[in-house]
Amino acid sequence: MEMITPAGCPGPRRGAGVPISQQLTLDVLQSPHFAHSQGPADGSTEYFITRIIRCVHWFTSMCAWRPAQVLDASSLSFNTRLKWFAICFVCGILFSILGTGLLWLPGGVKLFAVFYTLGNIAALASTCFLMGPMKQLKKMFETTRLLATIIMLLCFILTLCAALWWHKKGLALLFCILQFLSMTWYSLSYIPYARDAVIKCCSSLLS
Repeated sequence: MEMITPAGCPGPRRGAGVPISQQLTLDVLQSPHFAHSQGPADGSTEYFITRIIRCVHWFTSMCAWRPAQVLDASSLSFNTRLKWFAICFVCGILFSILGTGLLWLPGGVKLFAVFYTLGNIAALASTCFLMGPMKQLKKMFETTRLLATIIMLLCFILTLCAALWWHKKGLALLFCILQFLSMTWYSLSYIPYARDAVIKCCSSLLS
């Protein structure tokens, strides 16, 4: 037997795949007390129970919204993804150039380390808009680039710590160099046979 909502529309039946919070809300709203009145008076026990049930219903309905649409770049249009990729990539380049220019100022090592790290993070984040954050994370932690990813992320953190908290300029520069090397090795993993070519070039130079 169908239940009738106060608005006069047929509501879902119990056990027909309706979420528990929604069914509780319908049970309260469709009870004889609410069917023949405007609702419980403010301050009454029924009023607070109804408000709590409605809040729970709202929260569960929000959780039921697919978070994959937010984490998946395919939920955005191609023009939007391309625009944010360009914005992040350009910001990364500008941060790196700005950090390099500040390097020659008094006390510029600290600023260089910070801006260089921010530039690399922005450049890394730019590709999230092309392939999606979850897909990029899976690719980052694949076996072929796992070591480079771990070293790169550690260098991001250690560079900022050395520049902002430890105040060790030498360590900050060292971690910046390691950032460059790890990001280069990480980027080469996306180009077929690029790592093999680099290894052969280095081995031929050393031999």
